[in-house]
Amino acid sequence: MQARMRPRMRPAILAALAVLSIGATAVRTDARPDDELARQVQELRERLAAQQATLEAQQSQIQSQADEIEKLRGQVPGDWLTEQRAEEIRGLVTEVLADADTRASLLQGGAIAGHDGKNFFIGSSDGNFLLKVGGQIQPRYIANFRDNAPIVFGGPPADDDEFGFQIRRVKLFFDGHVFDPKLTYRVQVAANRDTGGLDLEEGIIGYATNDELRLFVGRFADPLLRDSFTSNSRQLAVERSITSYVFAANDNYTEGFGADWRPGEAWRFRATLNDGIGSGNPGGTGNDFANDTTDFAVTGRVDWKVAGNWKQMDDYAAWSGEPTAVFIGAALHYEVAETGDNQLAAPGFDDFFVYTLDGSIEMGGFNAFAAIIGQQVNTIAIPNLNNFGFLVQAGYMIVPDKVEPFARYEPVDIDNAPEELGIITAGLNYYWHANTVKFTADVVYCLDPVTNATTFGALGATGTGLTGLGLLPDNPASDGQVAVRAQFQLLF
Repeated sequence: MQARMRPRMRPAILAALAVLSIGATAVRTDARPDDELARQVQELRERLAAQQATLEAQQSQIQSQADEIEKLRGQVPGDWLTEQRAEEIRGLVTEVLADADTRASLLQGGAIAGHDGKNFFIGSSDGNFLLKVGGQIQPRYIANFRDNAPIVFGGPPADDDEFGFQIRRVKLFFDGHVFDPKLTYRVQVAANRDTGGLDLEEGIIGYATNDELRLFVGRFADPLLRDSFTSNSRQLAVERSITSYVFAANDNYTEGFGADWRPGEAWRFRATLNDGIGSGNPGGTGNDFANDTTDFAVTGRVDWKVAGNWKQMDDYAAWSGEPTAVFIGAALHYEVAETGDNQLAAPGFDDFFVYTLDGSIEMGGFNAFAAIIGQQVNTIAIPNLNNFGFLVQAGYMIVPDKVEPFARYEPVDIDNAPEELGIITAGLNYYWHANTVKFTADVVYCLDPVTNATTFGALGATGTGLTGLGLLPDNPASDGQVAVRAQFQLLF
């Protein structure tokens, strides 16, 4: 490197020296003493000397770097770019180019995509089209202990103790808007727990006429009991209360038309005209207009936000950073049974009326909820059958946003049952990422036998259909039962 640099620098140095020599000769032949000219010549010589020293130092540095490169090159094997590595590099380049093409295509089409912290989404850049995709998985383990299992007619006695795993829920959600953020949709499907097939739970088209009023039609969770329409992914316990099963058929999916009106910040009114409680539940018969068991049904609900924000009503937990929240609500439901050929179909009622009053509070990691539920059923055999239920629950974050013990008590009093049914539930939530990733374990203790008589509700006897709660039918002479439940939940 040094040998290549010097030939190019020598002509410049020699030329500069020649100029200096000529200048010096001129001074001598002039025979005129000129101190200023002599001083300038001397200064120029000193500058050239300094530049020469700088060039030599740079040459030395360049040579040192060249030697270092040669040393490193000697340490690298000659076959460092093998065929396998070359193939990996080509594959990586292909992936990068494909990703770039995809992004360019999305940008050219005006699309945006990503994750908003809750759901994956894709939409148009102008905001007129949006699709959000999410899901829910709830595997659980249940151990049930009965004192005296009932004898199945014509078969062997049932086991007193039952243990096993269960995939309680696997769901997919699709929601967003088309053409305009005011025109919304939601589709929710769930895997059938027995067959694995998909069942439709929700299919809703909505339209917001303004900031206060939204209209909707399709299959939806009817806004009757708060514990029923609060998502099963945002409960305190592993499963909803037994009052949700007896008085509102658990999720209470129905089909019909409704309105959601929010006049101002403090009030919310909802009303629906529908096919009846549970008419849209998967596995039911309400999807066909000719097969439902009602002539008509109406539901109305009002909620008053005393404090807090409406988002806090979506669950029961009191999270850090949230303000104190207080909600009070009331709802009514009236249903007239199918007249004519379906009047004698189970559960065999003419009409029934359900009413509820509920309230909740969230503050400083503490939450509490209470509800009173009443039902008047006019059955074919027994007119004016009055049933009542009560629910109270509370939880407290002993480790903020992480560990939350809770307890719940609920008695159900069926008018013509020999005794009421009381259930106590206590457990613990551990939150990894709020409700998105959490583990719940609890113990359910039934103070009285779980039978058809003690769980008779709007859809008739539900004593044999409560396995979702981890409960099984009891012998009427038994002392009740205990269920131990553990569940892991993932939302995406």
